[in-house]
Amino acid sequence: LMPESIPEVRRAFDGLLPANRIQIFDCPANIDTRTAEPARVRAAEIVREDFLRSLQPDIVHIASLFEGFDEEVITSVSQHFPSAQTAVTLYDLIPLVYSTRYLPDSKSRDYYERKTENIKNAGLLLAISEFSRQEGIDLLGCDPEDVVNISSAADERFKPTAIDPARAARLLSRYGIRRKFLMYTASFDSRKNQTGLISAFALLPRELRQHYQLAIVGNGSDEAVSKAKLLAEKSGLGPDEVVFPGHIVDGDLVALYNLCHLFILPSLAEGFGLPALEAMACGTATIGSNVTSLPEVIGWSEALFDPTNPAKIAEKIYQALTDDSFLKELRQRGLEQAKTFSWAKCAE
Repeated sequence: LMPESIPEVRRAFDGLLPANRIQIFDCPANIDTRTAEPARVRAAEIVREDFLRSLQPDIVHIASLFEGFDEEVITSVSQHFPSAQTAVTLYDLIPLVYSTRYLPDSKSRDYYERKTENIKNAGLLLAISEFSRQEGIDLLGCDPEDVVNISSAADERFKPTAIDPARAARLLSRYGIRRKFLMYTASFDSRKNQTGLISAFALLPRELRQHYQLAIVGNGSDEAVSKAKLLAEKSGLGPDEVVFPGHIVDGDLVALYNLCHLFILPSLAEGFGLPALEAMACGTATIGSNVTSLPEVIGWSEALFDPTNPAKIAEKIYQALTDDSFLKELRQRGLEQAKTFSWAKCAE
């Protein structure tokens, strides 16, 4: 159903994989679960699994099972292809834990419940953190021997990099940053806790705050960004104290990680917490939440705070901004911790 992508995929693997090892299959269209007839979605699942069975593979790996509610994607386990030979990557079960927020109607709940039943059928779950692994065991009742923590890693481009002063000036000007800055990057999902971070930043002493800006990077609807700006205003922050650069291309993101004074990840729930690892890999002082997977990513209890309490977030930020030895240790420990994660280890 995506013919324009087929030549591109073939080109990408040219010289690495024989052309006859890239197989194309077809299935019914109009199969997003939100609008499609259930029988049509089931038919597409059967077509896909029957095609897989025809290839007689040793193993099938589903990189992302929870797809297809709003898009033309089909995934399933145990319709026609043996579930024991199917491995599924387990990122998190956040919608299950926060079902009121993420599964607000019967259609989304039915979809998610069906996918979790699929995941329980799989012969192997590849969790991206020990936290996610334990969720699979505790919340889905999976056999601990069938759930493996493969962890995750940051791309190699995230590393300590000297930024040319002229480029740094242009970059910071483009994103409205005019002095030392603290940074957070994430979507504007409520669990990402931008509101808690803004409230915490406002609790810092004014004489300290005047030397810094808080940059909240990431995509967000106009409504979400407006609400965040309104919170900043109500919290007594000036119009230039919190900036919202929006989406930033990867090259600029690496530079901003290297330029920022302190990276903060105040998320309430993560399956892994990649932004923290990216920042640490760049040698940036990083602090974050003491919940879900973030302690195992950040790896130092002194760098953690209670994300539900803005005063505790502010306390840790204050420590990082006023204690040079603590800031230096954050950088050193973060860089060493980042080296313990790699795609080679995930592959093993």
